[in-house]
Amino acid sequence: MLGNVTIDGNEQPRIGRRTTTSYVSAANGDIIVLGGLQRTSSSKTTSRLGPIPIIGDLLGSRSRTKGRTELIFFLRPVVLTNTYLDNVEAMRRIDSTPQSKEARELIDHRPAAAPPAKPFVAPAISSGTP
Repeated sequence: MLGNVTIDGNEQPRIGRRTTTSYVSAANGDIIVLGGLQRTSSSKTTSRLGPIPIIGDLLGSRSRTKGRTELIFFLRPVVLTNTYLDNVEAMRRIDSTPQSKEARELIDHRPAAAPPAKPFVAPAISSGTP
């Protein structure tokens, strides 16, 4: 959120958007740290006497503020396999999160895995004699 703005006497939040694209490789359960979305801000404030020439310079107060924020994401991927027994620990971790209901809905409605391919068997070659 970028602060508030007053419109028609009503205070409204200002919302901003920052995006990034990253490609990473990680093993099941590894922690990935994505950072670098930085924002700097500066502001100036003066007292009520500030705009008055000479008096504002002598009696008014002024201040400048600079700030910097950085958005950092911590991700821990959990790889699910096709069998329930392989996923018991992963599902227990998912159920302990605040988003467990949404995650369960996605997992329960995912498309079924493709059936395993049959092994290739080369045809027998005859030598031409009966």
